Amino acid sequence: IRSGTLPDTILYPLTQDRNTSLRTAAVRMLGDLGSVRAVPVLEAVAASRTNPSAETATKSIERIKKRMETEATLSHTD
Repeated sequence: IRSGTLPDTILYPLTQDRNTSLRTAAVRMLGDLGSVRAVPVLEAVAASRTNPSAETATKSIERIKKRMETEATLSHTD
């Protein structure tokens, strides 16, 4: 599965699910599959001090940014 819009769209609502395990899994999957468009959604989760998924959201943001940097570097070498 390539990163981008479809995973983002499907996973966004799950980042607010009542089930903590499902919410954390969605946040983690956005880090794995999400595009840069997912960053604001993840930042909202990360900013919530009462959300157990906040730390996972922060790590997911870092993974997305790193992936975007890598993709940008690779596109410049083509």
